[in-house]
Amino acid sequence: MLMSSSAHWRRPKIRRLVNIVVLPLITALVTVALACVALGVWQPASYEVDGLLDAKGNSFSGVFSPGTDEFIGSVHLVFATSEVYEGGFAGNRFNGSGVLSGVETADDGTTNAWQFEGTFVNGRLEGQGSYTDNMGSYTGTFTNSLPNGQGVYSSNSGWRYEGEFQMGMMTGQGTVYLADGTSASGQFEDGLQVSTS
Repeated sequence: MLMSSSAHWRRPKIRRLVNIVVLPLITALVTVALACVALGVWQPASYEVDGLLDAKGNSFSGVFSPGTDEFIGSVHLVFATSEVYEGGFAGNRFNGSGVLSGVETADDGTTNAWQFEGTFVNGRLEGQGSYTDNMGSYTGTFTNSLPNGQGVYSSNSGWRYEGEFQMGMMTGQGTVYLADGTSASGQFEDGLQVSTS
């Protein structure tokens, strides 16, 4: 009988201890954990993925952060349309040093392989970089993925232009060098020489 009343006496004490100490402690820990997640103090660990497909059929390889729901650092991305990007990636856009390449097919079946290389900012090539395709190559300054500023365009047919570009066109002061060694300097506008100097 003594044993029974002792066990009976302990139950309320244990319940009181659980209600006063344990439950508030668990509640406080859960509250702190949820606040840390909400404030970004604690995030699930990033992990490596290889060939992850999104809803559009694009394939990603790189480090994925579930806390921010995006890839971080360098990524290898193969688009469903066959373009390939290798390089810096942040904010779900090309960011940092990278290479973007692809192949276009014309209506007549001919193909044109192209490649951008340089520094990307929010998905666009900015600053110093290069562009190459089947017709030639450009090395110089880019704005919004277009040649803009000083640069050099070298045609695969043998001529070269050194000078100013605006929004992808030879515009401003420049010099054309022909394959036979002759050159012409002057003012260019929308790809055509309008005056000599």
